[in-house]
Amino acid sequence: MTARDDLDAAVITGVGAVTPHGVGAAALWDGVLTARPVARVDDPTDPTGVVTAVDGLSVTHHLPRKLVAQTDRSVQLALIAANEALGDAGAIDGDGALTAGAAARAGVVLATGVGPVTSIIDEHERAAGGSRRVRPYLAVTVPVNMAAGRIAQRHGLHGPAVVVASACAAGTDAVGMAADMIRAGRADLVVAGGTEAPIAALTVAAFRAAGALSTRTDAPGSASRPFDRDRDGFVLGEGAGVLVLESARSARRREAAVHGVVLGYAASNDAHHPTQPAPDGGGAIAAVRAALSDAGVAPDEVGHVNAHATSTPRNDEVEALVLRTVFDAAPVTATKSTIGHLFGAAGAVEAIVALRSAAEGVVPPIANLDHVDPRCADLDLVSGTPREISNRIVVSTSFGFGGHNAALVLRATP
Repeated sequence: MTARDDLDAAVITGVGAVTPHGVGAAALWDGVLTARPVARVDDPTDPTGVVTAVDGLSVTHHLPRKLVAQTDRSVQLALIAANEALGDAGAIDGDGALTAGAAARAGVVLATGVGPVTSIIDEHERAAGGSRRVRPYLAVTVPVNMAAGRIAQRHGLHGPAVVVASACAAGTDAVGMAADMIRAGRADLVVAGGTEAPIAALTVAAFRAAGALSTRTDAPGSASRPFDRDRDGFVLGEGAGVLVLESARSARRREAAVHGVVLGYAASNDAHHPTQPAPDGGGAIAAVRAALSDAGVAPDEVGHVNAHATSTPRNDEVEALVLRTVFDAAPVTATKSTIGHLFGAAGAVEAIVALRSAAEGVVPPIANLDHVDPRCADLDLVSGTPREISNRIVVSTSFGFGGHNAALVLRATP
């Protein structure tokens, strides 16, 4: 094998997701593979941007009413995804507690970009009518750490429980940091991923004012179009993705099924600009190459790349430069073309898709890629129909405001 098959390797034993395609990792995969459009205008009475929401979700169907009353929607999405992932890993009993055979040293690393922003906005409006009007649980609703804390509390995870906030790279950082924690021997099982629920009039207005949001309100289903000549910005989305990472030793002891292995992870910063990537892609190139080095994998050993690909003009152009610099001819796909940009959750959700793609031997197509931008044309962009592959190694990239860059190298179990 090319890398990390020892008993301290970080293997993936469970996945869970709540995305605009629905509840569950299976719904995510089906929606991405079929390139099913889910975007809509943010407000039909005053359409200023395009969003992808988890429409029709009844959180009380999945969570106790008291817990729902005490938490922000971003935390609720994380709790639902974490419960699925831990169940998929066979690590919890019917009451949601860790099973006797699960790792004793279990922790959480969760990511978010903007945190409980919708609760803050809603309660600020309530407080304008008097301080007594805010909800009684507000003090435990708005702290950013609550996504990790609530997962730990619900499932009895007594190890480290931390939240990562590195903008749109946060979900990838969370998975990578969890893998590092396991490889260093500081934990045996870590619930890792990201969550985001940013859809509100204020956030839509903010990203539109920044020139980052697509305004294709006349055709929202085609608004997210990574690497396309006519892209005009990202689609604001909500969702959560969670993976259960475990030492190979722990997974073997529990006789748990293994979805794959985190072979490598690395991060860097452009140290260049609050929103724009470094024009030469230097920071991102360094992160991807360092992740490959950490994995012990050469660029030509990678079966495909799940690109960050926000559908913003400058970011896609720079990422195309990054990918053609690092890789010779790896097929490239872009999950955001169907679900939009989930900010802090994006990297974790895309890691789940990348892993499933490598396991199934099929790469989902990039939706809405009608006219490839000439500046991105030298990439092997998967479009139109899914692409069959045989290589089980995949790279997933994430880049964010603040110059954050992160990359994961995963190997799937067929």
